[in-house]
Amino acid sequence: MTIDRIKQKLNEIKCKSLPLPPECNSLQFNSVISEADVYFFENKYKFTLPSDMKMFITTIGNGGPGPGFGLKPLNDESFYHPWFLAENGNEFDLSMQFPYTDEWNFEQLRVAMENNYENKDELMKYYFSIDRTPGCFQVCDWGNGGVALLVVNGDEYGKLWVDYRYTFGGVVPEILSDNLVEHMSFCQWYEAWLDEIIMKVPLNQRKFR
Repeated sequence: MTIDRIKQKLNEIKCKSLPLPPECNSLQFNSVISEADVYFFENKYKFTLPSDMKMFITTIGNGGPGPGFGLKPLNDESFYHPWFLAENGNEFDLSMQFPYTDEWNFEQLRVAMENNYENKDELMKYYFSIDRTPGCFQVCDWGNGGVALLVVNGDEYGKLWVDYRYTFGGVVPEILSDNLVEHMSFCQWYEAWLDEIIMKVPLNQRKFR
């Protein structure tokens, strides 16, 4: 099982004292969450947590070291986008399906900004709306404005995407390499981060740092 490989690789990194990315101070996880507490959040926000993430947070830890600035714990904050103010609407709508199966950006906005069109502010408001990312919730602060999202409603159920709209990079799926098209699940994504540490990939070449 993937979760067993993750545990083995975490142990290997610890035993060999392999260097961690500078954003990661240690491999110390938060306490695990109970299945009852997982059910509480599933019932409260009306979704079903993908089985691999559920296994991870109930057996390894609910938040801790990971890609970017680390894994966020499953709690109420998970279901609110960190960029947006509450008064403007910042709760992920899990009742709606995640709308993308391929990377998405807003070409109309780019053109409007380059040409200073009158409707650029209206297009900007559309682009930077919580409505662009329904059917998912945040699991990681990727850094530089990126927010890792786990899809829980729609064709991409269980897959990891990253919201790069903060730097006008759109919304993109996590893939292992540019040569592969399969979108990654939570545990595949996390294991890829561990693999780069174990293989001592240079920091400037890491995809999952």
